[in-house]
This record gives sequence, structure tokens and C-alpha cells, in this order.
Amino acid sequence: MKYVMVHVFDVPYPADREYTYSIPEEYENIVAVGSVVIVPFGKSNRQKNAVVTNLSDKCECKVVKPIISVMNEYFWLDADML
Repeated sequence: MKYVMVHVFDVPYPADREYTYSIPEEYENIVAVGSVVIVPFGKSNRQKNAVVTNLSDKCECKVVKPIISVMNEYFWLDADML
């Protein structure tokens, strides 16, 4: 299984940090650093937009939610934008 670290858009300052999500198999070849994805956020699993900041094959988290979808596989933020 592969994982992404993301920064969620439009969250309060104390929650502004990297979060880890798993990548469902159908998105493994699409997701890259800079991709904009939709993730379930918080206890209520509210759908939020997030930008992928890192990819990994390992995760030390006990519970990891999967990303919901990729906003647009042809739209991403480049290194300067990140």
C-alpha cells in the first residue's frame, strides 16, 4: 500500500500540519507531489481539498483513511507553488 502526506486547505492554524492518507489502488498511478486531492477530514470525515506534499511506501500510523478522489489528474502545484 502507498501513502501520501497532505496539507489540508482551509483549516484553522492549530490543525495546519501534514496528515497521512492511503492511496486507493485506482489512484496509485495518478497521484503525485503537488496533486490536489479530496480527503475525509476530522472525526466527521468532512470532505476537504488538500495538496499532496510527499509520497511514501511506509506509514507508522495505526489508522489511516484513504483519499476520496483526485481533483483533476492534469492539475497540480509545481515546486515553486508548493
